[in-house]
Amino acid sequence: MLDWIITASDRPRLWIGETGTEFLGPIIVRYDFEAVAEGTRYVRTVINPARPKPATAAMAARMDEEAALGLANIKRIVEERLSAGSG
Repeated sequence: MLDWIITASDRPRLWIGETGTEFLGPIIVRYDFEAVAEGTRYVRTVINPARPKPATAAMAARMDEEAALGLANIKRIVEERLSAGSG
């Protein structure tokens, strides 16, 4: 589990968080959100500027799994807040 520091938040358009490990250095994740007719589109950008070598396919798959879990958590929280405000 990683501890994250939120370095930028511009609701509802942008969220940037930073974490790091001793062996990989800083990891920066940026989420850009855009309202579209179908709902919300988001783009996730992950950079690891000090990484000594590229991520393996298995590492990338684990990062994608974590991103899907994170998105599901964000979706749940937003929907809970929306339904609480409409009641």
